[in-house]
Amino acid sequence: MQQYWVPRVDWQNERVIIRAADAHHILHVMRRKVGDRVRVFDGRGRMAEVELTDIHGQTVIGSIIREERQTVRHRWVICPALLKGEKMDWLMQKSTELGATDIYPLSTEHAVVRLSADKEATRRARFQKIVKEAAEQSARWWLPEVYPLYTPGEWLDEVWPELHTAGGVLMVAASSQDAEHIGIRPRPLAAFITELKSERPYIVCVGPEGGFSAREMTLFHARGAQMIALGRRPLRAETATLAVLSYFLMLTGMSEANEAE
Repeated sequence: MQQYWVPRVDWQNERVIIRAADAHHILHVMRRKVGDRVRVFDGRGRMAEVELTDIHGQTVIGSIIREERQTVRHRWVICPALLKGEKMDWLMQKSTELGATDIYPLSTEHAVVRLSADKEATRRARFQKIVKEAAEQSARWWLPEVYPLYTPGEWLDEVWPELHTAGGVLMVAASSQDAEHIGIRPRPLAAFITELKSERPYIVCVGPEGGFSAREMTLFHARGAQMIALGRRPLRAETATLAVLSYFLMLTGMSEANEAE
């Protein structure tokens, strides 16, 4: 059954209002009509099957037939270095499918991409659209949030303290080159994650193709980050992020998509 994200403001008692592009998709792509059913979610663990009852221009109204709620079981926070063009789009899509709950793009010293404030806001909106569509396609109950661009130093100062208080586990996917900056040998991911606890966030920071700088690695190390290795083969930046998420998904046993069935 086709699924659509509906913001909580459009959940009104026993009905939901589907607007704009999603309404157009329902009416003109899926060719649904009054009496047909679709599935909607609010991005915060609320899912419902609705029957279409009214069509007003480019607005569709549905009556809730069945509703379920789900608490977030695992919080996977990814902090990938900002990559060029389609690579970052692909990373956003696949990270959502694999269960990321929070996405913090990082502006790193060795990254090729540099964005003005206007372009950064435009690109963030694009990322959030990609994430929305990926969450719909993969039947997720939770919609990941894409946050503004941070440098590693800014992220460690402004975001990490709250996650740390919540018991967060901070990891850096470090290549041998990255690790040389701080003189520490990365450990295999499986070596220190023997049991994933649902009450704590797990954060993974992944650098650009050129790796994190010596200064950035020093900052992470000073905040207690675990340096993790993902095998002997060098991985592209986008692949490394997905490798960690895939590992988490394997350990937790099932995805939200499976739980939704």
